[in-house]
Order: sequence, then structure tokens, then C-alpha cells
Amino acid sequence: MNLHTLIKLIIISLCFTCSACYPNLSKTPSSEIPEEPCRHFPDENTSAYQQLKTKDFAKAWQNMRKKEEDCYRKWNSDMYKALNELKNRLGGGKHQLKDLKKYMGKPDSVLDYRLVEQNPLIRDQVFQQAIPDIEAHPNRAYHLYFWRGWHDYVYFISDGQQVVKADWYMAYE
Repeated sequence: MNLHTLIKLIIISLCFTCSACYPNLSKTPSSEIPEEPCRHFPDENTSAYQQLKTKDFAKAWQNMRKKEEDCYRKWNSDMYKALNELKNRLGGGKHQLKDLKKYMGKPDSVLDYRLVEQNPLIRDQVFQQAIPDIEAHPNRAYHLYFWRGWHDYVYFISDGQQVVKADWYMAYE
């Protein structure tokens, strides 16, 4: 393809999106413009992303966790971003357990010291690497929110009233 043909193709492709060439294009209702099903947030490097509130991430998280699309399970997907933002915002020791449940909903699993001690599979394969301080704080509960099932999840540690810590467990499989 020569340069002249390439320039024509570029001009033609730009023309298809131009409102001067296609005046009805700008009148298309936004409800008719297809959305990307796995996109819930603007680009992370924009001020629009920085201005999102905890409730915005929580609402998106609640919607995405109900769906089975593979795109939500990919690295750096919006589901990952929502879960990570919620971990950072709710897991720093400033929130009550009731706030966690308000934003995140019911955890996928709640484990306490007794359950971990009674179940060697959980203790040895899941918790030993993920939560090394479990023996130091037997009164704590661990609220797990799955991103990719038991392979990758965020856990929030509570003392019964307060969320004291949050972190990721990643299997790296």
C-alpha cells in the first residue's frame, strides 16, 4: 500500500466519526452506544478516577461479584481495581466492621481462630502464608472477599468491632 492510499484510508475512517459528515451521529442517544461490559471506571490516571468515592467502588464491586465474565478475573481488571481500592480505603484501621459489610456486602468466607485451628487444610495451605499473625491474635476474625476464588482474595481482619488490617492473598498460579 502506498502513502497516498494510506492517507485516503485515514481520512475516510476519520470521516465516519465526524459530525459534519454524519450529522445524526451526535444525536444518537447514549443508551444506544454500546458499553464495554467489563469497564466500570475511567482511566486510573485521570482526575475522574481520583474523585471516585468509596461508595462508587463498592457499588461496582457489588455488581461485578455477581457476574461470571472472564474479563473481571484478569489482572488489573476493574474488579481487581475495585477490590484493591476498597482494601486500601476500608482496611487501614479507621473503619468499623459494620462499614465493611455496608460497602462490601456479605463476605465470601469468614474464618476465625477456632476454625483455622480445627481445619489443617485451611491452616496449612491457605492461611499459613496469607495471614502469619493468626496465632498472635486468636480473637480476630478474617473476612474474605474473593477475586478469583480461593486463589486470590482480599482479607479484612477485625477484632469484632473494628477493621484492623486488610491485605491480599495471591496464589500466583
